[in-house]
Amino acid sequence: MTEFDMGENGSAAKMITRLNAYSYNNITARLNEITFEADGIENPANAAEMNRLSSQRQQLLVQKNNMKAQIKAIDETLHAIEQKIAALGSGTRKILEAIKSQRWYYFKNKPRILMDKNTGLLWQNPTYFPYFKSETDSQRVPYSLDEAMTVVKNLNLDGYTNWHIVTIPEFEYVAREDGLPYWTGDHREIARCGQTIINKYGKITSVWTDRDYPKEHAGGTLIVCNSQLTNDEYVANVSQGNQIYTEDERARMTLNLFVQNGLVPIFRNNDWSMNEEANRIYQQIYIERPQLLQQLQQLELSQLRAQSMGLTANFDYRPLLSGYDIPSINNSVIQYYQAVYSITEKMLDILQKYEDGQHETMEAFAKIGLQLSSRYTDNPHLTDRENQLLADQQRVLASRLELGMDTAKSQILAIRQQAQTLEQRLNEISLGSDAMYELVKMEQEPRASFTFLVENMARIMKAVQQKVAFFAQHRDFVTNLIDIYNARMNNYKVFKTSMRDEFVLLCQQDGIEADVYEQWYAKWQKNYFASSQRFLPLAEFALQGHLLENLPNNHTVAEQILYILGEYESNVNNFYLNERKGIYQQYAFQAGGDLQDKIAVEIALYQISEKFQQQMMKMIFSRQKAEERMFLLKWAEPFFIIRMDNIREFLQEEELGDVSQETLERLTSLKRQNLTAYMADGQAYSQALQQRDKDFNALMFRMRTDLQNKVKTRSKRSNS
Repeated sequence: MTEFDMGENGSAAKMITRLNAYSYNNITARLNEITFEADGIENPANAAEMNRLSSQRQQLLVQKNNMKAQIKAIDETLHAIEQKIAALGSGTRKILEAIKSQRWYYFKNKPRILMDKNTGLLWQNPTYFPYFKSETDSQRVPYSLDEAMTVVKNLNLDGYTNWHIVTIPEFEYVAREDGLPYWTGDHREIARCGQTIINKYGKITSVWTDRDYPKEHAGGTLIVCNSQLTNDEYVANVSQGNQIYTEDERARMTLNLFVQNGLVPIFRNNDWSMNEEANRIYQQIYIERPQLLQQLQQLELSQLRAQSMGLTANFDYRPLLSGYDIPSINNSVIQYYQAVYSITEKMLDILQKYEDGQHETMEAFAKIGLQLSSRYTDNPHLTDRENQLLADQQRVLASRLELGMDTAKSQILAIRQQAQTLEQRLNEISLGSDAMYELVKMEQEPRASFTFLVENMARIMKAVQQKVAFFAQHRDFVTNLIDIYNARMNNYKVFKTSMRDEFVLLCQQDGIEADVYEQWYAKWQKNYFASSQRFLPLAEFALQGHLLENLPNNHTVAEQILYILGEYESNVNNFYLNERKGIYQQYAFQAGGDLQDKIAVEIALYQISEKFQQQMMKMIFSRQKAEERMFLLKWAEPFFIIRMDNIREFLQEEELGDVSQETLERLTSLKRQNLTAYMADGQAYSQALQQRDKDFNALMFRMRTDLQNKVKTRSKRSNS
């Protein structure tokens, strides 16, 4: 056993050059430094990541009910941790301060070792390590060299191997260190073994080093250490004399060492009492939170796998391709048809499972579809154009409300049949006399890539899912839309039958000639047809997902507009049934009365249109989406244009010379007004609409005055 003085010859520099390679280079340390630059909400990157994970967590809560309890518990724990960290201030800062003031570290999750921060060396925890071959209260038997070497060779402390007997420089560097946790008593005894390490003369005794370990049993203590965690570079980086790194940066290197190796250090105060605050913060930031985030990521992956195997709004076909060798499939006709047959089976299975899961929704809409499934039969009371209009409405609605499940299955089955056809052709070619030639031709035939084929099938399936999801969400609207459609179709038939009969009877009772009321009905019918044409564009727009916001009366916007349309039609019907005769009778016996009658009729119908426009204005400018506002502006505009066109026809039919020409020009100017320019400003639109009404009324007044003057002129000429 060798005694030696603690002098300059045993300096730390000599020991540093002998440490083994450090397992993480500076690049890894720097990356980890950036990752853990600050804790929680103080780091924008971490905050963004937390927001992203929170958003994904919300999706999981909605889509996977069986994960709700797990995610809720994780969320609550994360929230509690973040609150604690926020309350404590900068957790990482507190940990760095603790590292600066502490050299030696025990580890919560590695109780059999401790570490020297200055060197990164691991040492045995004296509480657990067998210093002697055997030990009783009265006698300690030390190891022989061979026995010590065997112990060290097989030593595994908390997963760390490659231990060695302490070297002179290694032990020299720590022997006189006041903070070494080994020491106990005034004479620097090793805890638990009772051996004095430094005697009263300041010399190290009772420790076997790697140079002088005896071959036979002799008094002394076995001490080992391990350089597995660090290398010379780490030691140089954390040295207090380092002129490159700041004290904070050196402390962070030690923190990185802990984190990268999964160590849970036990922080202590200067009096070696527990630093409870630093221990708690480290546990929350670097142990609990990463574990919770990992759990969230695992749940996310589980959800994505579940989605990839089931038809959802986020259906992703790509995981289905993971079991296929795409390049080989694309280069082999045989592998191609086999893969197509296999993937179509999977797609059909996914469709069937989805159909089973959506049974209630699909059954409900099957009943709705039955109302539109029968072929439209022409009504003899309707004109060809009217029958075509109603037939088109039924056909388009039936198409829009068809879920497409059977169609999707048929399309996928058709692809599968083509794969079977490829196999049959191969069998036939193999039996022929020109098999090799025919195989070459077959191999050169163009085929869709396997990935594109699967992508197209996924597109077909997602179209079905989107329709089913839409109808499931808007079942009440669709049901009401079909009810409105059926009522409107029935109303049209009533308009051409019983309502017409009532109109004719009322006119006949007042002695109005047939040619007169037939002209009225023709105008009425034209107006009714024009308004009926507005139903389908609005219905199609709504079925694309627009105007479906619920109003306070529990109607969707689309339904409310259809009710407004119905009210407009009812007002026009009421005018012809109850008011048209009165206007006729008012002007029938006046000079030029037929012209005055027509002008009065157009004014009355325009007032009905104006009321409709005012109601629509409220609906238009309550919409937040520009697309919906623009659609409704253009959708409602024909109700004004038809009035202009009717007056134009009237003037052209009457051939009123100068009056006609001037009025036609002003009508054209009114018709060309583009109120969509006011789409973004409801007040400006309202003012433009009011101005147009004033212009129209002024035009009607001017036209009526001019007509009266024209009639008087004609009367004077005829009298003379």
